Amino acid sequence: MQDLQVEWRAQLQVAGVSGLTLRILDRLFVSPVISPTSIRQDLKVSHQGASKALQRLTELGILQEITDQKRNKLYLAGAIVRIVA
Repeated sequence: MQDLQVEWRAQLQVAGVSGLTLRILDRLFVSPVISPTSIRQDLKVSHQGASKALQRLTELGILQEITDQKRNKLYLAGAIVRIVA
């Protein structure tokens, strides 16, 4: 799992993502299911900032949205779940 974290971190750095996005990446290895609300509360950032960072991780293929809703979205890092399962 450490290899995956190093690989994704390198991918994100090449993509020029924000520091918040990198912090979220690290949290995924603690909890692979995440929401904008949990990020806002845990990392003390705005809902908009959390949502943008999660959208970027989705665009890069690290996360998948699993709720298909406008509100109360949940995201999954499926690769992490597959390693753990």
